[in-house]
Amino acid sequence: MPTFPGGNAILALCIIVFKKCLFMVHAEKRDPASLIERYEDIVSAFKKATLYIFSKQFGVNLGCRDLYVKYQHEANDDQHCALTAKINLTSQRCDGAIVVLFTKDVFLKLISRALGEDFEEIDDELKDGACEILNMIFGSARTEINKAGEYHVVMDIPAIVEEGQVPKSSLTPLPAIIIPFNTDFGDFCIQMGFNEGG
Repeated sequence: MPTFPGGNAILALCIIVFKKCLFMVHAEKRDPASLIERYEDIVSAFKKATLYIFSKQFGVNLGCRDLYVKYQHEANDDQHCALTAKINLTSQRCDGAIVVLFTKDVFLKLISRALGEDFEEIDDELKDGACEILNMIFGSARTEINKAGEYHVVMDIPAIVEEGQVPKSSLTPLPAIIIPFNTDFGDFCIQMGFNEGG
């Protein structure tokens, strides 16, 4: 087998470059700003839709804190949420899932204000209310997203994720983008996960 002058040095250089490329790919996948930027149109539409629906339909003014990214090892930070509604997102450019997560106290206060009646427990009928909230948010966001003509998001039907039905870590693909909202009576969040395709 022929040898070349400086062959070992070239090989070592190639290994260094290869490792650097792997590091850059891994860092890009772990960079929250990169993930949020990649889905900026969708994230922005769902944020605006949530603010609009809560203001116009429920008379609740929301605040929105900084977005963040949840990774696999952080998948248990939503265990305190008592009510979760989920809807799948399918489009020509990406697919994934959107969930809204409520604590019991926040949801009961929200639905009590919306319906003008005090509720102390979450029954099956009130669970449907969580689906309807997500349905209105999704419909409003979908309209804005599809105006651009790039995604063509299709309509889907939301469903309640019952306790123990799926692990909280499987609600959406991870890493997931979290949009945290705050109200006068507590916080809730929307979690958005996308299939990254490797």
